[in-house]
Amino acid sequence: MLRSSVVAVVAWLVCVGLGAAVATASAPTWADQRSAKPPASAEKQPPSKPGTGDIRVTYSRQKAIACEVVDQPKGANAVQCEGKLVDAFEPTSLKLLPVTKTGEPDAARSGVDIEFSAKDAEHLREVTLTAGPWSVKWGALTERFFVVAGDEFDVELEAREGVCRAVGARCQLDVGKRRKSVEFPEVRRSR
Repeated sequence: MLRSSVVAVVAWLVCVGLGAAVATASAPTWADQRSAKPPASAEKQPPSKPGTGDIRVTYSRQKAIACEVVDQPKGANAVQCEGKLVDAFEPTSLKLLPVTKTGEPDAARSGVDIEFSAKDAEHLREVTLTAGPWSVKWGALTERFFVVAGDEFDVELEAREGVCRAVGARCQLDVGKRRKSVEFPEVRRSR
């Protein structure tokens, strides 16, 4: 009986020892976890500089070349129109200007001029902005937004030439109308 108890205790110690060895071999220690880098796909890059945010500015321009009726609700006198759009790039430029919370120019920070030219294959610019309020000045259009340290978000510029209007039961293309818009996350919009 003593022999079987000793064998059982030795077997138990071997199992516990092997289990601990397996556990320590497969599980990294606290020091290993601190020094280990996550896989590149999961690694979030820090902003370019402390107190800044990385902003991607994209630009697209489309032109309406035709209009078509998409819907005429029952009992309605007018139709709903939709334009057939084609890409129609046109060079453009804009300014990202630092402002104070009241909207006045902020001389302590530098603005950024951005140009999109016809030779650009991709209509994308990446810029690093200091944290705080900013304004986009694109022609006559001005929109305000706010950058928080560590931010990464897109500012999308869209230009459209030509508007479809309902005229009675048909649609008419007004080629002289132009519209610009600046879009960014609502939580970054300054009031």
